Amino acid sequence: MVFRRTKGTQGYENGRWELLPSGRQVIDLAVGGDGTAWAIADDHSIMYWTGDTWKAVDGLADRVAVDASGQPWIVNPDHQIWRRNKGATSYKDDGAWQLMNSAGRATDIAVGSSGQVFTIGTDAFTGGYGIWQYNAATSTRVRLGASGGAAAARVAVDANGLPWVVNSTGDLLRYWPAGDTFVGVGAPAFFEALASPIGLTVGINFRMLVMFNGQRAGIRRSATVWPHGFHAPGPLINRITAA
Repeated sequence: MVFRRTKGTQGYENGRWELLPSGRQVIDLAVGGDGTAWAIADDHSIMYWTGDTWKAVDGLADRVAVDASGQPWIVNPDHQIWRRNKGATSYKDDGAWQLMNSAGRATDIAVGSSGQVFTIGTDAFTGGYGIWQYNAATSTRVRLGASGGAAAARVAVDANGLPWVVNSTGDLLRYWPAGDTFVGVGAPAFFEALASPIGLTVGINFRMLVMFNGQRAGIRRSATVWPHGFHAPGPLINRITAA
């Protein structure tokens, strides 16, 4: 099931969850800068939200990311990276998938507001897999934080186009380009008692939602403050995203 959080009197922190019925289980979800929502069902089918219902398109995927224009990128069950190119009217019904061979293989993907593409690879290291930045214009990619052995399981992109990651032991890290390094970001005490996070996303104004143990999420609004945590609606959460 897919839920969307609506605003309350203090914004999204005290908002309410609204069900967007999909008729199936969803394993991944992403929202583009234009508000377009794409989701991956548990049978790996790909669908988008029309405003009233979920509509399927061709292809299979495990992970999805959407850029500012609403263009979706996916990682399929074979870890290949595909980008959906626009058709005569949109990326949706008449769009077509393009295999991005030069992007390598991935287990997770995130796309920034300016088109920055970051992936978690399939090259295993302590803490997860290699963290990669892909340049579609030059068809090149580079591993980030390689000299420090950086590795992760999940990736998101902030408003400045910089990646944030969670590694396999639950550490939350932010990338600093000047030193090509990932620096740890503290998490709130009520999260530390739970299992490792299994997803994260960064919305506008660096508002980060981090999901832990499939049941709890937090909102981070500054370098040091996590003012709110909130429980999942109904069933436990598997993925989380922010517009």
